[in-house]
Amino acid sequence: MRNLNGMEIRKATRIARGELERAGVRIVSVAIIKPRLVNVLIPIIGLQMFDNGRLVTFVRENVFWKVRASAKLDPELANAVNILFGDVTRVYGESNGASVRKDGCSHWHVDTTAGLNALAAVLTHRLGRRSRAPSPDISQIKAFGLLTEAYGNRWERK
Repeated sequence: MRNLNGMEIRKATRIARGELERAGVRIVSVAIIKPRLVNVLIPIIGLQMFDNGRLVTFVRENVFWKVRASAKLDPELANAVNILFGDVTRVYGESNGASVRKDGCSHWHVDTTAGLNALAAVLTHRLGRRSRAPSPDISQIKAFGLLTEAYGNRWERK
């Protein structure tokens, strides 16, 4: 994955958009309302929504994607993801093959495009049927604890 730190915003956004599109993840425009709280100033995030109300966010950092789900993958599947992709899909963002907690996992750092594609596919397969509903308001996504206060709706003043 390319390091986006210090890269011109349009170029960094184009790269991140391509990574999300290849992974089959919905792209949502956002405003960066507290720039000092983010490492990469790109005006998009990834979002997977499911008919059962579950959400997954994808936020691009310098050299990885931070992926957070509103529901945990069960421990067996989370361990399988960790075993198969642990070198590029880090459980809880920890290196050195952190083990999955007994109640499962809902947070990963993903270091490669292949890891992003694989994790997005596993989450889609396991968390339910994808929703075709319009994307929720950013405040609703924040209510799940999936985004920080750095992000706002695209139409909010920056």
